[in-house]
Amino acid sequence: MARTVSKCAMRNLFSVMVCVIPFFAYAAEPITILEDFQAFKAGDVPTKGWRTRDGSPKGLYSIEEESDNRFLRAKYTNKSIQIFREKGWKISAQPTLSWSWRVHEFPAGSDERVGEKNDSAAGVYVVFPGRFFVPRVIKYIWSHQVPVGTVIKRDDRFPMIVVRSGESSKGEWVSEKRNVLEDFKKLFGMAIQDPKAFGFLTDGNSVKAKPMADYDNITVSDEGKSK
Repeated sequence: MARTVSKCAMRNLFSVMVCVIPFFAYAAEPITILEDFQAFKAGDVPTKGWRTRDGSPKGLYSIEEESDNRFLRAKYTNKSIQIFREKGWKISAQPTLSWSWRVHEFPAGSDERVGEKNDSAAGVYVVFPGRFFVPRVIKYIWSHQVPVGTVIKRDDRFPMIVVRSGESSKGEWVSEKRNVLEDFKKLFGMAIQDPKAFGFLTDGNSVKAKPMADYDNITVSDEGKSK
């Protein structure tokens, strides 16, 4: 099935939850690729520049390939482990984050609003520095049943926004776009700092399910930038 946004088209457009993450500066290009996984080989487990929280990525995360395109696959087995890329950007210059994802299996019965059912087929994190070495994080999720637009706040430092819901696009690549700068202002109501990392999580531990999802084409752009 055709990708919603092809990686070739992306290239033609332009030439961890951890406490302390080094900052990498970027030129103020209209679009910047944060990760497209093309530097890896099929079967690789992301290591250099990547970290996990609560365990090893082996057996859960791997690079897969289809039609010469490589992407990250996340398979939940029996461990809920987040994976992060330590790479930030100047958010005032590039406020909009875009990515592609595809869900193969959903955690049936999950509901992110309920603690004992808090699993998501796919989740994308944006990590910001915080006080006392505790980061602030926005998590964008593809939920099995929670309506799009729902904001879930069980922890003031870790809000979640449902950006896609349900199985209508199951097995298909779909693309998302969020103005992270505006989301941060609405969620935290404070002066923003530049993101330091982004990450992913596909989990099913709460409802004892085994979801699987793919992630690709993580970019930032100047769309939505204040004039």
